[in-house]
Amino acid sequence: MSRQFLRRATLSVHCRFNPIGDHRNSKGGECSKSGSLLFHITRRDLDIRHIVIKDVKVSHPNFKVSLEQLIMITFPQDSTIAHESSVRFRIRGPLSKIRVLDHHFVLIKGYMTAKSAERITFRLRVPVEPSPEETQALINRDLQDYDPIDGLAGI
Repeated sequence: MSRQFLRRATLSVHCRFNPIGDHRNSKGGECSKSGSLLFHITRRDLDIRHIVIKDVKVSHPNFKVSLEQLIMITFPQDSTIAHESSVRFRIRGPLSKIRVLDHHFVLIKGYMTAKSAERITFRLRVPVEPSPEETQALINRDLQDYDPIDGLAGI
């Protein structure tokens, strides 16, 4: 099923946590209890009109995604890139580290519709990537903590 999807489109999933605000967990560290999974889809075949997502599950046991309705992702005419769409998640239980979704994936079930009225079902397992904004924030924080004198000590 997923091979037909991958021949016709590509999909990546980015994770974005909601701003933390004044919330703190019991250990005194920062913790966000919700966020969004962002879907970036590019079609390889211009025959594909829509991609419909029916179910989303995160492999991490503390992440809960509940779809209240189907997600329909449309492509502008003659464009290969779809409008970005997202689904919210909630975190139940403590999280031990910032990059908690490293080595985890999202299971996505749905179907594609083609101009020929064909309906192609799919089931994909996609790795979760941090959002570009969060990746840049981690880089900036690492650069602030970097001491050039200590960096030269190993030379």
